[in-house]
Amino acid sequence: MAEDTRLSIEPRIRKSYTMVGGTGMMAVMSDLPRNVPTTHQEFADALDKGVFPDERYWIDFKRQLYPTPGPSGKNTQGEKQKAHTEIARDMASMATRGGYLVLGVAEDKSTTPPVFSPHPMPLPPGIKDDLDHVAKDRITPSLYVEVTPMEDPANPGTGFILIEIPGSEHAPHMTDERYFGRSDSGRTTLSDDQVERLMLQRAQLGQRIQPEMQTTAQADPIEAEQRGVPHGYLTAVPTHGWTDMFANYTKDRQAHQQLIQLCSQAAIRIVNESGQHRRFDDIAMGDMNNYRRSGQPHGAWLSTWTDGPAEGVGRMVGVDDDGPIRFIDLAAGSTFTGRHAIVDMMAARNPDYRAPTGPPLVYEMTFRDRVNDMLRLVTELSGAISYPGGWLLGVHFDGLQGRTAQATQGQRSFMAPSRYDADTYTFTTKATARQIAENPADVSKTLLLRLYRGLGTAALLDGPQQPGTA
Repeated sequence: MAEDTRLSIEPRIRKSYTMVGGTGMMAVMSDLPRNVPTTHQEFADALDKGVFPDERYWIDFKRQLYPTPGPSGKNTQGEKQKAHTEIARDMASMATRGGYLVLGVAEDKSTTPPVFSPHPMPLPPGIKDDLDHVAKDRITPSLYVEVTPMEDPANPGTGFILIEIPGSEHAPHMTDERYFGRSDSGRTTLSDDQVERLMLQRAQLGQRIQPEMQTTAQADPIEAEQRGVPHGYLTAVPTHGWTDMFANYTKDRQAHQQLIQLCSQAAIRIVNESGQHRRFDDIAMGDMNNYRRSGQPHGAWLSTWTDGPAEGVGRMVGVDDDGPIRFIDLAAGSTFTGRHAIVDMMAARNPDYRAPTGPPLVYEMTFRDRVNDMLRLVTELSGAISYPGGWLLGVHFDGLQGRTAQATQGQRSFMAPSRYDADTYTFTTKATARQIAENPADVSKTLLLRLYRGLGTAALLDGPQQPGTA
């Protein structure tokens, strides 16, 4: 076994593994031998050996996506639309707990258990995009799925299609004005009571983020009464995590070094992608010098200081054994002089030092960039353990009362400063791993939009990334 990482597909299956060996990758969910190879030969061999049980709540097989064409050799638009509706129902039903749909497999129900065999189906160009659009456009809320065509080398243009549907924090999902779920016998239409129960579970899932956000704030090394600048926090909680989800990055000194390395590599990539407009030591997870094991929460903390924290200077990144990822920014705004805390320190040490003063600021532009950085870290850690599930996300600011926006400084000719009239800001949302990976700016915009509106700078959320100030 070349690699042993973890994958959570279904809430009550707490851990599984990704094994790389031979010519392909195999996703394996523990507790039962739930092996789903991702190459044609290995998948055909698995069918031949009869390794797939008759368990339709986590895997289902279809002969083909579209019906066999008539004399014209092509499917009509009506046939395609009907096929898309049918596969959308299957995707929506599988999302309640997560699992796989496999196209290109025939089922002989005359035996007990049934026998599955290859049924080569065409793999026309664009079929992967078509299935992706079905998941996004025909299902409410939209689904993000992973589609893997498995082409037969001996018969190019035909083979299997593997569709991986992570368990969705937005379940149940609707298509054609009906909600679908799964039982051991396959797809089912959910009753009103079942829909209500799933929505209640979804609401309870969303409530998990609040105590975790409190835990992040409580880990701040600067006591509230000692603070002179705003502090910013981000908390990310996996919807389907497990006990030792990130233990290989948190459990001991060697694991901490691996976490620092992963953070550094992610920060370097962000710097390079920004065209060197951002500094390594300004990236949220960059320049982490100190690390320690934490008992509450159980996990690892990295920080930018060596000798100890100072008010208005530095950042912390936390990763828990069981999945939550945390960020604490001790410099999310200026001192009441309108200057960065480091400038105030220099002025205090040198009476001859002169630096301009101004209104106290919120570094909302810098914090936006660092939220994007942390979303990148969420993606990196998810990829490192092959976790495709969703995330609950929350941001929190304190010390905001009476402060103006960082973005208004030097731009007053078209943007009048607005003083924030509350001391705290809190907002939570949910996102899939794919949404975070593909559209981090949209996710951070959702988290910060109301703060920017309160500061009068909402239009800048769609603007380019700015070099950090703090």
